[in-house]
Amino acid sequence: MIKIALIGEDPNDTTAIQNLLIPRFGSVAQFKAICENLKGYQLESAKFFKQVGIETNGGKFDLVLCIRDLDAFKSETRKVNERLKWYQKVRQSATSCKTILLLNIWELEAMLFADLELFNRKYGTSLSYTKDPTSIKDPKEKLKSETRKAKRKYVESDCRDLFCELDFNKVLSRCSFFREFILDLQSKHTSLQKLN
Repeated sequence: MIKIALIGEDPNDTTAIQNLLIPRFGSVAQFKAICENLKGYQLESAKFFKQVGIETNGGKFDLVLCIRDLDAFKSETRKVNERLKWYQKVRQSATSCKTILLLNIWELEAMLFADLELFNRKYGTSLSYTKDPTSIKDPKEKLKSETRKAKRKYVESDCRDLFCELDFNKVLSRCSFFREFILDLQSKHTSLQKLN
C-alpha cells in the first residue's frame, strides 16, 4: 500500500481532494493529512517547512501531495513562480519521499464546474459551463454568488462532501490542471500507473 501525505491551505481542501482520489486510488493508496494545524499564509513560514520535515521523517510516507490555490490564471507567471518556489521548499523539507504539486488554477472550486449537474442538483441552481474550468476567475465567489438567493447557499466547507460525489472522469476530461496532476501522480509509482 502506498502511503500518501496531503498538505493544503485548509483541512477542507485536503479532505476534498482525498475524497475525490479515494474511489480511483484507494485500493492501492492510503491518504493522511499532515501539518493540519497550519493554514493559509502560515504555509509560507519556517515553522511549516520544519513541520513538513518532522512529519515526513523516517519513511512514514512514499509521497507528499501538496495542494495549493494559485489565486490567478496560469498565464500570471509571477504567481506561478511564487507557488513553484514554495513547492521547492516543501520538496527540500520532505525527507525520504517523493512530492507532487496540485496547483489549482484560481481555486479548488474550479473542479466543481466540471460536474455542474451535481452542483445544480444539490443547490437547486441551473449553472452551465462547457469550457475548461481553469478559465473561470474566482470560482468560489461565483458559486457563492449563484447560490445567494437559493435555499441552500454554497460555503467553502461544502467541498468535502461535494468532492465525494464529484465525477472523477468529468473533472479529468474538463480540467487541464487536474489532468496534468493525475498524469504526474501516476508517474510517481507503478501501482498508480495501473489504475485508470
